Amino acid sequence: MSEDSRSRLFERLDNLADAFLTEDAPGGDLTTESLGLCVRRGHIGFSARTAMTVAGVELAAVMLSRCGAAVTLHRRSGDRVEAGAALLSGKGDAAELHLAWKASQTMVE
Repeated sequence: MSEDSRSRLFERLDNLADAFLTEDAPGGDLTTESLGLCVRRGHIGFSARTAMTVAGVELAAVMLSRCGAAVTLHRRSGDRVEAGAALLSGKGDAAELHLAWKASQTMVE
């Protein structure tokens, strides 16, 4: 894949991530605020429940990154994995992780 193609792909992923995050919590997240997560650090991880073909982890990683998380992608879409395999993980501000959690989970599921 050329550098220009890769750049356009990441731009599209950024645009999709922004759209999904805005759709999921257009005015912020009341649960995040009520739990008092705004001053805490947190971590998030996705793993396979059963043997599966991975899909959507790149977009989920971009969503988490857009919310300030340091993300590690353990697998790529198309990889075949066994139950329990780590797919992606992230660390960052707990409120931001919580904000991105549901939308990113939906992408991976």
